[in-house]
Amino acid sequence: MILNREHPETEWVFVPLKKAFLEFLNSDRLPMVNQFLKDIFDKGKNVSRANLQNLIVKIFPLQLLLNIKQVANYLFTKLKEPDFDIFYDKVYLYFLDKCSYNYSEKDLDNFVFENSNCVFRATEISDEGAGKETVELKYTSIKQPDTVFKLERENGLDTVYVVDGKQISFYSKNVNLVENKLTATKLLTNIWADISWEGIASEGGVKFKKGKKPERLIERCFELATNEGDFVLDSFLGSGTTAAVAHKMNRKYIGIELGEHCNTHCHPRLKSVCDGTDQGGISKMLEWKGGGGFKFYNLAPSLLNKDKYNQWVINPNYNAQLLAATMARQEGFTYNPNEEVIWKQGYATENHFIFTTTNTITPDIIEQILSELKPEESLRICCVAFLEGCNDISSRIEIKKIPDMILGKCEFGKEDYCTESNIINMPTDPNEPAFVPSYVKSDVKPEPARIKKDSPITKRSCGRYGQA
Repeated sequence: MILNREHPETEWVFVPLKKAFLEFLNSDRLPMVNQFLKDIFDKGKNVSRANLQNLIVKIFPLQLLLNIKQVANYLFTKLKEPDFDIFYDKVYLYFLDKCSYNYSEKDLDNFVFENSNCVFRATEISDEGAGKETVELKYTSIKQPDTVFKLERENGLDTVYVVDGKQISFYSKNVNLVENKLTATKLLTNIWADISWEGIASEGGVKFKKGKKPERLIERCFELATNEGDFVLDSFLGSGTTAAVAHKMNRKYIGIELGEHCNTHCHPRLKSVCDGTDQGGISKMLEWKGGGGFKFYNLAPSLLNKDKYNQWVINPNYNAQLLAATMARQEGFTYNPNEEVIWKQGYATENHFIFTTTNTITPDIIEQILSELKPEESLRICCVAFLEGCNDISSRIEIKKIPDMILGKCEFGKEDYCTESNIINMPTDPNEPAFVPSYVKSDVKPEPARIKKDSPITKRSCGRYGQA
């Protein structure tokens, strides 16, 4: 929405429609809201959630309008921001909405009707369907972002306004006075018919028949719902469009895909985005040249399988290191093997450790470990078997049996999981050079991704991406 449409287009001020509507509803409360946000930022840092609730009640005169616990929980997470301006941008609309009296869609419709000459949608300009001057203005505006360009036309045609490569289409064209009442001739809708689907087959350098979305469609969703640095999750990544657009728009992202196209589509596509060789989709609009990186993970095999006697046993694909890392994560420990002490494979606190072994634990082994334990240290042992009496030797050593200790925590022996476990980051070499996209090396020509498909633990794949 444009707040000052009556001014020359070079002075227009743009705000989200919801913000304009909420500020209209709360025009008499805005000073109070702004003062509260300043006070809560100054006084609410480093306090508990309970104390934050008490602080809100104390310093906000309209606290009876709020669900105090809900608002406190939201503000508690945002108060971690070190800068007030960032904090304000993240919480202002949320808090303004919570302060508003109950309003209906009809109230919003009336606001739109009454301000239809200021409410607009940014629509795509087709290179084939639009006039030559409009298309030229489109590319001029892309090179000069956040600037409004005007094209005055003859023969009674409406003036065209363009910003950031998109045309400003005012809603006033869809509102008429019927029986002395403003009425929509075309509903304000969230159906976007202006984004072309032509040519998307080649976007990202991968083909995904009847499954692809235009990058510009995803870009619009991100513009409306996210800010730079926000996380985006796509649990059905498909051809990787969500991750590619998120990367180009400086969003963090997680993508999950169980199909083989995780290897054949998503991985190569993200690699070309980082290398800068992907110049399709929104790349030219954003002047994307490459950069950043991503992490790619495979879903590990089931930790437990049933043997021919229908008993749960440890999957033989798990070597000692992978089993130790998995059990540490399952038990809430940080996997970090000590090079000098074999039974210190991970830690939960400075003095509480975990040790996983496929050997049978005996009293002699317990006594040996106990002799090495410092007085303030304790240990949890995960093993496949242990002899009677081992758990009674010392209260500082706890023994748990695999698989009994993890049955019920997640599903096993399946190809599609609903798990409570998280991805384990295996130890990395601190001397390994950092990822450098090949586009920054003039002597290196980007190569297509080479995917190994014969890994014994990747019958199905799970991709997880995060921008570096």
